[in-house]
Amino acid sequence: MTTSATIGSAGSGKHTSNLWKQAYQGLSEHPERGPRLERLKALLKRDLGKPHIKLRSDDGVRELLSLMEGKKRQVESRKSTAKIQAVCSHINNIKDVFGAAADAGGPYVAIPVAALFSVFAVRVKMNEIYVNEKATMFKVATTVSDCVVLFPDPGGMTEIEPGDSFEMRGAKDKLQTAFVSMYQAIIFATAQLALSSNSDYQWIKGVVKHYDWEGQLEHLLEEKQRIFEFKLFKKELDEKNKSGTAVPQESDSKSLMGPALRNPLHIAAALGNSSQVLYHVQKQEYPINALTMKRWTAAHLAAREGHTKILTTLMTAPGIDLLIKNREERTPLHIAALYNHPAAARVLLETNPLLLKARDQWKRTAFLIAAEKGHHGVLKVLRQYGQDMNETTVTQGWTALHLAAENGHVEALKWLTEHGTKKWTTVRDGPRQGLTAKQIAEQKGRTSVLEYL
Repeated sequence: MTTSATIGSAGSGKHTSNLWKQAYQGLSEHPERGPRLERLKALLKRDLGKPHIKLRSDDGVRELLSLMEGKKRQVESRKSTAKIQAVCSHINNIKDVFGAAADAGGPYVAIPVAALFSVFAVRVKMNEIYVNEKATMFKVATTVSDCVVLFPDPGGMTEIEPGDSFEMRGAKDKLQTAFVSMYQAIIFATAQLALSSNSDYQWIKGVVKHYDWEGQLEHLLEEKQRIFEFKLFKKELDEKNKSGTAVPQESDSKSLMGPALRNPLHIAAALGNSSQVLYHVQKQEYPINALTMKRWTAAHLAAREGHTKILTTLMTAPGIDLLIKNREERTPLHIAALYNHPAAARVLLETNPLLLKARDQWKRTAFLIAAEKGHHGVLKVLRQYGQDMNETTVTQGWTALHLAAENGHVEALKWLTEHGTKKWTTVRDGPRQGLTAKQIAEQKGRTSVLEYL
């Protein structure tokens, strides 16, 4: 790989485990995201002036490399402000690792990286649109850049070897899954950014205003954190195997007991390692309510992934407090509702039914979150534990039916109407004051839900 002014040449893309390819193919088969990937490819072909070229061929990769080089020169020619200098820095960082990434992923990494270079090259156009959204879009772009630099190629970390223990095989399998998930997040984010930055102004305005860039950024950061966790867990297993001991080696991580980075209990809970969680709960070396920097407990992390066995183990720990809230003032039940894990919600409510009443910083209960997201499986569990079916938001008085109707969640809305949520309740205050769920659905054009209202 070269570190000169030109972009490193791509390798064959042949690798014992092409995780970039797995990620790309997974997105291609997705009913909603696949078409956006196709539009990205069409955009790149347009930029190349070759509408019929196969981007995944050797010729296609060479053309993408040439496109990247051109976009790089285009950005460098504008190197006049601190922001553009920062863009140049990101491009050069990607350039320095691109050879390794291309050897691992071939065209499946060349396509998103070319798209990212295109996004950076039209930074001036991004300055023309909504200030808040453009800043978040640029943060998404730079975060994608960081992820490509940090994780260009998993190397041999995920390859199963004959001498691997059962636990190590499981760790490598989970690490491979984490890399694929990260690469999918990178590819999809670059598609969204490139399409938003290169289309006509009116279309840009619509996408920027309505697309959840903050959510995209949060997802990327979560995937980034997940990779770090898996790598740390694998490192601990390596150390354990080398030492021949049957228990985890804690080293300096014992000090991480309060609002800090994740301690071994946090990591095991997030990764679904039930034996490690049981070990830490029994040894009580880490406070069961210890917080991460985002104020997540081990219960929050397990709830996010739907790890019911781990939640059940955590419930046996003396002093566990399920009413602890994270930075968004959400309990583990809020998290289970948000990520659609009915079984996790059941375990939590079996231990503490008071979780039903807890509200987050937006004054939403788990019930209202589940309705807003259309997670009717969670709604069913909450009702079994005494949920008030006509509960409302605090300030404006939206019911679960209003929230489900606004977002077009047919199954959730149908279930709510069949289980006691009143159809004719009106919003109490705010811009939608006086509107029923049906009227809100009509305003939003949610025709699929109208027949149930």
